[in-house]
Amino acid sequence: MPRVHSTVRGTVGLGHPDYHVGSDPIIYSVQGAPSGGILPTGQGLAATQAAIVVRRNAAVAGPVIYVTPDGGTTWTALANTVLSVGASTAAAGTTTANAGVLPAATGNLYRTSAADDITGVRVHADDRVTGRTLYVANGVSNKILNVYPPTGGTINGAAANAAYPSVSGRGLVLVCLDGAANTWAGF
Repeated sequence: MPRVHSTVRGTVGLGHPDYHVGSDPIIYSVQGAPSGGILPTGQGLAATQAAIVVRRNAAVAGPVIYVTPDGGTTWTALANTVLSVGASTAAAGTTTANAGVLPAATGNLYRTSAADDITGVRVHADDRVTGRTLYVANGVSNKILNVYPPTGGTINGAAANAAYPSVSGRGLVLVCLDGAANTWAGF
């Protein structure tokens, strides 16, 4: 069973009683993001150690949970657990070419306005990151909002640049399945 320490303050040696040393995971709550085999506290990990790092500064956009199975040789940032709200965008146009464009990767929740059953918004190309989850809120209670993938992309296997319509008055969720291929899943 891994030991859990609610907050790391300063550098704590691996022999500290609040940490389990060995092959079991070490769980930390810290303010920064890990890098290499060094935690934001300055503490190093052994090559055989696993660790889970929880970033407790939720005001900072980006991943808040990181895991490593190999002493920090590789870190995986898990999906955001905190939604960061990007600027609102007015729906416009009836094709991907003239749709309103969501801000460039400034959040994972985007508000929209001016939906009228035919206008829409396009996901910015900077959001083409495998695994990125976007929430698009429809600010008009009784209208459909069309959402387009970044230029050339597909949502749910539809034609390139095809709109993915929301249910009347509702938002939707998009997940980038493959950033390089610009493929998305819509819910």
